[in-house]
Amino acid sequence: MNDFTKGQLTELCQMVYRGAKPCAMVPVMNKDFKMAKIICTMENCKFKALNLSDGWKTFWVYIRDELIEVIDSMPPELETEADHYLLGALFGYSNDAICDFLRNEKLCR
Repeated sequence: MNDFTKGQLTELCQMVYRGAKPCAMVPVMNKDFKMAKIICTMENCKFKALNLSDGWKTFWVYIRDELIEVIDSMPPELETEADHYLLGALFGYSNDAICDFLRNEKLCR
């Protein structure tokens, strides 16, 4: 794992740990998975990894165990407004920011 990715993951873990966002997610190469686990543990966070594609995992960072079921229910690709809303909420975006995004998406279609 390169230094940029280590720093990015560390920062995301710190935001989750401090409550700035409920969850974070980053794609991680399979070869870097062990390092991602170490970083997450060092930052006092929990993680869940899902297969993304050949050689890659989706690495979720969280603190609250209640969010596991929500993470598991996320579709691999966002299709509905509800999917987009839920992901925005998990990433800590405000209600207004999510609604603005949804409004703009409708205008672009």
